[in-house]
Amino acid sequence: MRWPSCSVAWMRPPARTDRLRLFFALWPEDAVRQSLAQAARELRGCPGRAVPPANFHLTLAFLADVSPERLPALHALGDRLVLPAFTLTLDRWGSFPGPGVLWLGPSAVPQALVSFEQVLWAELSVLGFRRDHPGFVPHVTLRRRAGRAVPASAPAAVRWRVGGWALVRSTRDTGASAYTPERWWPTGPNSAGPRDLPAAGLPDS
Repeated sequence: MRWPSCSVAWMRPPARTDRLRLFFALWPEDAVRQSLAQAARELRGCPGRAVPPANFHLTLAFLADVSPERLPALHALGDRLVLPAFTLTLDRWGSFPGPGVLWLGPSAVPQALVSFEQVLWAELSVLGFRRDHPGFVPHVTLRRRAGRAVPASAPAAVRWRVGGWALVRSTRDTGASAYTPERWWPTGPNSAGPRDLPAAGLPDS
């Protein structure tokens, strides 16, 4: 006897609602965010959906759905790592055709960023986290569901003096994602330990 297809739905386990969707990222200061928004306006003729400027970031490590009990270990990890200050020049368009992501990224990646991403993942692997894909392609997503569209003309370069990095929580409200820093750490040799986010946003570097 074949069960009707509708019977499968109630047999599935319910979705977990007690998890936090988290990632580590470089988090732009307000001035950089404005420059990225200006670059995004060059893509208005492309298909897809624009990313809200408040969501601009550069992912260092995507952790997916994490139990709240693991937050203290992730905070402690961030407290002991030091990200040196460096300047990132975002000067080329790129895309990931599968998910239809259109992004702005650097043609030259600073070694400080490459090394830090490797150290971060080495620490995360000790905690049991694994990469969801190989390799590191630093980028800021500006448009989603854009297919394979990539502008023929080069973008106006965005210079980003990186001032800090964050553990960010992703939530969904009325179908749209919102990103909120859980904790933020500044760059530099004396940056060990978290800092509070100013009420008006992150400090300009």
